[in-house]
Amino acid sequence: MYEISNKEFEAVLCLNSDYRKAHFLNKVKENKEIYILTQEDGPFLLEDKEDSDGEISTVLPVWCHEEYAKKYVELAALSNTAVQKVTAKAWNENWISFLKEQNILIGIMPIDENTDFEIEEPEKI
Repeated sequence: MYEISNKEFEAVLCLNSDYRKAHFLNKVKENKEIYILTQEDGPFLLEDKEDSDGEISTVLPVWCHEEYAKKYVELAALSNTAVQKVTAKAWNENWISFLKEQNILIGIMPIDENTDFEIEEPEKI
């Protein structure tokens, strides 16, 4: 895990969804790890709003650093939720196929329940 300063942390929290996505992609490429949230019954998932076809997507939120994930847990007031690191190897070998089979998209660095974030198909890192 890379070191993050308070200044960088606070600055990233203020970025819009496009810039947070760019930050996420750069850090994941450098550090070869992502962070997810887990609960007793498995990974923490969100439901996205209906798209133009009226479908609701299931979304796995992901972050590039443990501190961003912890901040989401705090702001969303989630209980019984833990932050879990996923290495690039585990992501590429296990998670991508699982997410695609289950039609789960990834949500890139949500800040809280009310902040916009980018939603993408799962890809290798």
